[in-house]
Amino acid sequence: MTKPSAKIQGVILSGGASRRFGSDKAVTMLDGRLLIEHVYHVLTSAAHSTVISVQESGRTYPVDAEYVVDEWKDSGPLSGIASAFRATEAESMFVVAADLPRVSRETLQRIAGDFQEPVTVARNADTNRIQPLCAIWHRGVLDELCRYIDDGGRAVMGFLDKVGYHTVDVPPGSLVNINRPEDLHSSNRRE
Repeated sequence: MTKPSAKIQGVILSGGASRRFGSDKAVTMLDGRLLIEHVYHVLTSAAHSTVISVQESGRTYPVDAEYVVDEWKDSGPLSGIASAFRATEAESMFVVAADLPRVSRETLQRIAGDFQEPVTVARNADTNRIQPLCAIWHRGVLDELCRYIDDGGRAVMGFLDKVGYHTVDVPPGSLVNINRPEDLHSSNRRE
């Protein structure tokens, strides 16, 4: 087992168009906080520093973080991950999507405690469903990731299947994903 760097970089992915939600879901309120604030609060407790990956310049949120603009347009979360690596000197990055407001510090500690290169991803302990946007990514994938994106690759799991990954089982309630407005109601049922 390889431990991630003590100075692991946090990256919140907030570059999506939120098409299914209908507006920027990162600024949607849940339990008195914006979705992105939930993720920021937990991620800053687990990472040395945190950046927010956005698709276009000018998108900002009310949190104290630097912003990284995606170098590849319309390339999905992989662009955010690659761009964050290229904008920082981080050896490892804790990648968490802004629409995972129930991720907990314990979940992140569990992933970090069982980190294995090149990528360690969270897996729902009940359903075995993988959540690749709650994971630690190692810089060793960067060159291959850039080639994958340059060749038109967009699928996160397609890339992970190519490079290999390790899974860590986490409590299902911490992987509640907000994609549609109705998901906000189901997220209130903490498991």
